[in-house]
Amino acid sequence: MLTITQLASELKTTEEEILQKAVQLHIRLQMRGQKISDSDAIALRGSYDLPKEDTDSESVKCIVSIPLVIPLKDLAVRLETTTSDVLKVLISNGVFANINDELDYDTAAIIADEFGFQVAEEKGEMDDQMDDVVGTDNRLKQLLSEEKKKNLKTRPPIVTVMGHVDHGKTSLLDAIRNTAVTVGEAGGITQHIGAYQVEKNKRKITFIDTPGHEAFTQMRARGAQVTDIAVLVVSADDSVQPQTIEAMNHAKAAGVPIIVAMNKIDKPGADIERVKRDISQIGLVPEDWGGPTICVPVSAKKGTGIEDLLEMILLVADMGDLKANPDRAAIGTIIEAKKTASKGVVATVLVQAGTLHVGDAILVGSVAGRVKSLFSDTGKKLKEASPSMPAEIAGLSEVPEAGDIMQVMDSDRTAQQLAKMLERRERALRLKPSSRVSLESFYAAAKGGEKQVLNIILKTDVKGSAEAIKDSFKKIQTDEVSVDVVHEGTGDVSPSDITLAAASNAVVMGFNTKVTVAAQHLVQATGVDVRTYQIIYKLIEDVQKAMGGLLSPEEITILRGRLVVRGIFTHSKDRWTIGGLIQQGFIKHTDKIVIKRGEEAIGKAEILSIRREANEVKEVKDGVECGIMLRKVHGEIKEGDFIDVYIVEKRERAL
Repeated sequence: MLTITQLASELKTTEEEILQKAVQLHIRLQMRGQKISDSDAIALRGSYDLPKEDTDSESVKCIVSIPLVIPLKDLAVRLETTTSDVLKVLISNGVFANINDELDYDTAAIIADEFGFQVAEEKGEMDDQMDDVVGTDNRLKQLLSEEKKKNLKTRPPIVTVMGHVDHGKTSLLDAIRNTAVTVGEAGGITQHIGAYQVEKNKRKITFIDTPGHEAFTQMRARGAQVTDIAVLVVSADDSVQPQTIEAMNHAKAAGVPIIVAMNKIDKPGADIERVKRDISQIGLVPEDWGGPTICVPVSAKKGTGIEDLLEMILLVADMGDLKANPDRAAIGTIIEAKKTASKGVVATVLVQAGTLHVGDAILVGSVAGRVKSLFSDTGKKLKEASPSMPAEIAGLSEVPEAGDIMQVMDSDRTAQQLAKMLERRERALRLKPSSRVSLESFYAAAKGGEKQVLNIILKTDVKGSAEAIKDSFKKIQTDEVSVDVVHEGTGDVSPSDITLAAASNAVVMGFNTKVTVAAQHLVQATGVDVRTYQIIYKLIEDVQKAMGGLLSPEEITILRGRLVVRGIFTHSKDRWTIGGLIQQGFIKHTDKIVIKRGEEAIGKAEILSIRREANEVKEVKDGVECGIMLRKVHGEIKEGDFIDVYIVEKRERAL
């Protein structure tokens, strides 16, 4: 307890004024040296408009600007502390580092908060232009969708040819282009991605050739999708094979229409009806069977059906209404890139919008350059490349990756400065933990609203196991959450499974299978969640738990703390000072409260401060007497009323 003299000193007033205030508040004080009870002291403080009462109890934090990546030593300097103190905070948060490490922005923000600072991202002169950098396929789609219709012109379709090994992908492209692409390539398997244009009915078609459909998916995993139509090559004498299904699932995951080219119809064992029956069983029902899938019988060797295939590609393209603005600054996607002794860094780029010119300043991922030369797929020197046109460019300072998006900038200086900023952002992302989907992240991210889907790539020992697991998945689905088996197959988990999972935001689950060494290396690079099981119910149990996390959480209101009012000391307008006893739970100084009379809610307010035994405290618990100052009071408080604190808990729902 305080004396009148001590309270007067605290409130920066005189003892006489304290005595006068006591009379007004009906508090019995007679002598200057008399002790004041805690509740009386709170009432007297409440009668003074103190500056600190008009602000929240937490002090305003100083703001410090930091970049997306900052060396630990530099952060310590900006926070006006030592590197050892920063290291202590990191260790207390489970992060082990040394003074030479770099920290990402989010980690630095946590440390800054510990030292009483609030962080803001350090801005540079080029930051405003960062919004114009495309960077991802979603941003590209958004940008293309914002184009005015009057500026759009029809562009050629971009086609990817996919299929099982030795079913004739390269031979088919060879027949289409009428060039000897197959010669010199080991085992008939395409060694590099190529992009080519052909002409049919005075209209152009662009073909991308991908080895084993993996590069196609790797580009998607990097955020790029350039394909409009997928041609799935199926050998008429071999029909559907594991890689046929794999290729189909990759195309379906990309959301592109599929045309089936039934190749090798010239061979003695060719059976077109068998192919149609087999593809219908994997979800590609032919048109003449009442389904949506166009099937074209072809022979790459004889040249049979090639014209029909091109006609069908143009028909599907017309249905897709493919258009782009050729008059804007060019944007495209890198198909492949390499470094040569004669030209330096060269890259195959597929222009998706605008027109690319020789001399243009370009930004490719985080690499800047200037287009020194342009060559067509036939080696012809070009001055420009229009939408859907593949071209080989030279002039980049470093080798970009397949899937990187190329964008023309207004100057070399802009391209170089933005490249540096993007490189810093990439470093920041590398420092952060993987954001790939996992069963734990699904379990933790309980979302409401639209139906949630857990994408799974399923690899099993035998086909029967896959059927049993999928049947179990159907039984645990609800209107809110479901499982989508993006791809299923038998055998070990392969690198192709990992690239598809990365592109489709899927979890890889194996039953009685192993993960190949090559796939394990890719898992480490991509952060894809891979799980293997020997017992089916364990697999189903994990999926069920993850799906439960996708259910909209159940919200439950709980009484966390209750104070019974035993005295009203002062009130004016919307501010009250009261005393009471905590009957249940606990109350914090930052709580919002409900005023109840019996079981009826009669008002609400916010706690400004709590005092106990002359000290301002942050929390009071059950059985403790205290004084509370309230603000924003809506309603009238009387002795015997309850001051209740409620919290809303989100509880996981089980399927």
